[in-house]
Amino acid sequence: MDYCIFCMSELPASAETCPVCGHGRRAQLPLHHLRPGTVLQNRYLVGASIGEGGFGITYIGKDLRLERSVAIKEYYLTGYANRVNSVSARVEYGASEDRAALYKKGLDRFLQEARVLARFSGSPGIVDVLDFFEENGTAYIVMEYLRGQTLKARLHDTGPIPAEETVQLLLPVMRSLNEIHAQGLIHRDISPDNIMLTDGGIKLLDFGAARSMSAVANKSISVILKPGYAPEEQYRGKGTQGPWTDIYSLCATMYKCITGVTPDDAPERMRDDTLQPPSAMGIYIAPQTEYALMKGLAVRQEDRYRTVNELLDALLAPAPLAAPAPAKDNEFTALLFPAQTEPEEETAYMQPDDQTELLRAQTPAPAREPWESDPAFSAPKEPSSGTAAPRKNTKRGKTEAVDPALYRTLGITTFVMFLLVLAEYLLPSFLFLLIFSILTGFSVFIASLRLRKYHRKAGTVVFFAGLAFSVIWLVLFFLFLFM
Repeated sequence: MDYCIFCMSELPASAETCPVCGHGRRAQLPLHHLRPGTVLQNRYLVGASIGEGGFGITYIGKDLRLERSVAIKEYYLTGYANRVNSVSARVEYGASEDRAALYKKGLDRFLQEARVLARFSGSPGIVDVLDFFEENGTAYIVMEYLRGQTLKARLHDTGPIPAEETVQLLLPVMRSLNEIHAQGLIHRDISPDNIMLTDGGIKLLDFGAARSMSAVANKSISVILKPGYAPEEQYRGKGTQGPWTDIYSLCATMYKCITGVTPDDAPERMRDDTLQPPSAMGIYIAPQTEYALMKGLAVRQEDRYRTVNELLDALLAPAPLAAPAPAKDNEFTALLFPAQTEPEEETAYMQPDDQTELLRAQTPAPAREPWESDPAFSAPKEPSSGTAAPRKNTKRGKTEAVDPALYRTLGITTFVMFLLVLAEYLLPSFLFLLIFSILTGFSVFIASLRLRKYHRKAGTVVFFAGLAFSVIWLVLFFLFLFM
């Protein structure tokens, strides 16, 4: 049976092009790649390469025993390994003892990490490892072949993703990555082009740059980085790397998803950090989510979260509860029975320094969320609730929001006065004069009581004005009555 070397679909013997993917039977490939049609372990048919990095080459393949497509990762250390596929499939790494020792050390790590990753087969956020073995002077990892599109391609096609959707989308990757870290591995190459979106979910790919955290002890970690997604410690051969390294790359990926902007390179940020939080770009994001995101993107590793669990707890923290809105007064009740307030204490005058000390001693510090107390972070402002702005009584040193019922009371009073004046004009009557004087005085009296709650002087003026109007109307009433 013939298979297409590009998609591993069955290819009729007479067909010159694949009816599924449209590729021809043959293609020109780099000389250091395995030749398509090579069979490994008498089981795995090798097709064309689908990716290459500093530590290896990935091919599409076919498991001839189970009749399914697979991805085959070959350990091929660029700069140390060499092969001419027209001569042999074997990888050569030179006669130098130093080169040979470094190559074999990397080979041993490649296989050890394959053993660790194989234990996580079935994890929802990581590509499954099906097999691994040594052959041709190198090593191979056989993984499930995923059909879909990378997160990078998704962003190119559809643009930025809302913050909440981004967090939910990457949850399986974060949880699986936390398990990988618990086994002493770090990925070191997380980015949108290493995350695959499939019909079955989302998977983290390409552990070719993964390294054991035990390598940190001897400071021999190689320099592997992807500009914009790699933290500053990856730019240094002896940088201390750990879970916080992957956390930076993960948060940089989320930042790209939310804003559509790739973060500046870490060395550039160390000189002049101008990275803006999403809210500064006009993007809606919950304050606790933005705080967690920017903390994970901190340039200094000691300022980041130490584990993915800490990052998850911060990202999934519930939003702070908003203060309940004040109950609205019934208009009729507010008109007849204004709210009673405690008698205000007389102002005790003291020196400015004494006032400051007294306020500091008596005013409890308000509870603050972590993102509010961080001076490097500015949370998005809450939208206006539509209530009246606080007004300051400078004489009494009080700040209270004006009750909307006060405006309703004054409006109703003015409207009643207008109706009574109109009635008196159209139907002159002593009875209307009497009713008008009583209702005017009563309404203005209530309004003045409410106004005094916010401004004593203004309330007093309104009270005496209403009293004066009532007296005038009563005098007019008696004049008409006895004339």
